[in-house]
Amino acid sequence: MPKKRSPNKQAISLPQASGRLADRGGTPASSNGHQPASGPVPNLLRQQAASAVANLAANQLRRVAARAVAGAAAQRLTSAAPATASQTTISIPRRSLLVAVSRHLLVLAVFLILSIIFTWPVGAKFATDVPGGGDAWQYLWNIWWVKKSLLDLHSDPFYTNYLYYPGGVTLLFDTTVILECIGALPALLLGASLTQAYNGIVLTSFILGGYGTWLLVRYLTGSGVAALVAGFAFAFCPFHIGRMLGHMNLVSIQWLPFYLWALFHAAGAPGSELDRHFSGRRLAWAGLAGVFLAANFYTEFTFAIFLLLFTALYVGWRGLVDNDGEAAWRRLLNLGATMVVLGLVFAALVGPLLLPTLKAQEGQDWMKPPAQETLVYSSDLLDSFIPSALHPLLGGAAQQLEQRIPERNRTERAAFLGYTTIGVALLGLRRRKALLFWLLTASFFWVLSLGPVLHLNGYSYFSKFERQVTLPYTLLYQFVPGFNVMRVPARFVVIASLALAVLVGYALARLGQWAASRPRFRWPARLTFAFSFALVAGMIMFEFAAVPFPTVTVPTANAFYQQVSADKEQYAILELPIRDLSDYLLLQTMHGKPIIYGKLSRQPQDPFISSRPLLLYLLTDTGPYWLPQKEIAPSLRELQQQNVRYAVVHWWALTPTQAAEMRVKLHRIFPSGPLVDDKANQMTAYEIAPPAPEGAK
Repeated sequence: MPKKRSPNKQAISLPQASGRLADRGGTPASSNGHQPASGPVPNLLRQQAASAVANLAANQLRRVAARAVAGAAAQRLTSAAPATASQTTISIPRRSLLVAVSRHLLVLAVFLILSIIFTWPVGAKFATDVPGGGDAWQYLWNIWWVKKSLLDLHSDPFYTNYLYYPGGVTLLFDTTVILECIGALPALLLGASLTQAYNGIVLTSFILGGYGTWLLVRYLTGSGVAALVAGFAFAFCPFHIGRMLGHMNLVSIQWLPFYLWALFHAAGAPGSELDRHFSGRRLAWAGLAGVFLAANFYTEFTFAIFLLLFTALYVGWRGLVDNDGEAAWRRLLNLGATMVVLGLVFAALVGPLLLPTLKAQEGQDWMKPPAQETLVYSSDLLDSFIPSALHPLLGGAAQQLEQRIPERNRTERAAFLGYTTIGVALLGLRRRKALLFWLLTASFFWVLSLGPVLHLNGYSYFSKFERQVTLPYTLLYQFVPGFNVMRVPARFVVIASLALAVLVGYALARLGQWAASRPRFRWPARLTFAFSFALVAGMIMFEFAAVPFPTVTVPTANAFYQQVSADKEQYAILELPIRDLSDYLLLQTMHGKPIIYGKLSRQPQDPFISSRPLLLYLLTDTGPYWLPQKEIAPSLRELQQQNVRYAVVHWWALTPTQAAEMRVKLHRIFPSGPLVDDKANQMTAYEIAPPAPEGAK
């Protein structure tokens, strides 16, 4: 007869399991590992113990399976390549590296295709036209001058006597865009034209701008797909596209996201916990962030100022909001050390240019634009919420606003933030510190773009009391050095556009996580995500579209300038009328000779003109008989002694009244008539030579 099992022996295993459960934070057991002899084990304890046993068994099975898979993989590697252990370990990184490089090349290719499509027809007219025209001639000259100064003259590219001849002028206050111009040198040496180099810089800004934002948002969210949409939202934002209208310095926004990407690697993403320990890797990233900050400075110094403001906001957020763990002071010291490394690298790179610029600026009041210009170049509140005037279908409202306020050009009005970007960014907001930081950033820089006072539909005075609404930019203008030199507050919107693009990336990444967390409804969830992704991307593309983009054909040299260019003798040319026209800079890239006066971003007076009666006489606001006839010959001799060979008149730059007066002046100065009269190009050239003395044969 089988022996009957006692109830106490049956219950022994259950208290032991309960003891293991207690180690995981469950119901505690007695000190000896057995159930107290106070009665039968409760049903709840049995269920908890059974669940604990099942979990332990499942974990053990997973560990065994993982070991089996790892062993099989190692055996396959060994059989496929029976070499040394070092060779076996190298084969895996090579494969993963190849996959990573392929992924990055694919992203670059995507943004290359998008750049060609959304800047059309720049790609089709790559060798003949430039987008926008206008100030583009000045940047074509910058590319030409950097090459000539570095490779031909072996001189300082920040000083030239090819303008403001013969005394020369500093280019420290000019938008030289030295980094992009140096980057174009290899293409120029391989035979590319200035037009091709310029268009290459423009298209590269879209490709790298999208790629840099992709790197940034992918690092923040972990989603490469969401980062693609964010990259488009920033790289093709209306601010960027609008600056194609002749502003090569402002179109080069690509280094902005790269700086943020390196900064967050160095000091952590907003919303993450501050690092407690020093890390050489983080300090290396801090140095790279300093390099990217310097790249922004050497592209457009206002971008560096924007990023310094962003960095101050970021450091304040990290120190006050994200620093909520243990060892708070140690974390702050680590953050400070990271910022010190970043600042030292930045200072070392920009100091050689920044210090001479600050020194040269002392006492130069002409460098500071009048306060009225700051008001003119502030964003109207409506600019942020109506599509660009360049939009093929929705540009009507912006065009009407342009007619109401004609003082501001179309380039500086491009501040549309996008309905879809704003909507998706707000829909994706949650009570997460990271998202709140980006919302704060977008709001802060957008408010700064509105300038010192609020403008609404062209009005800055409101109510019957004619009151103005003062904005925070006024404080920065008055108390922060450098703000009184930046005359265009509207450009702050570029950081707001970047912050909104990041928020769009967060929102789409969250949608992707939702789709991935629905294994039972995998295909419906994936289809929902794909549809949402396509819808958001398509709507952003539609709202930001500006195709076909206006382009201007770059003129070629006429016969006279070709003859001057072929002449190896060095002399100067006087372009008339004496005016700061960027067309004269383009002409100089054709003939290659110094010119009197010139066009600069900050225009100082030319002492050579103000001290020469003949040059004052040739100004358009001087009467036709202001200079006595007897003073003309000595003045011509003086110009000849300064090696000024030709005076070239461009009639297209004169009004009919000015043209009539100019003809009287030229007849008095050059009674023998012109050397060349090119009616097709509305140009007349005179050779500067003093008249022969009376009685001479």
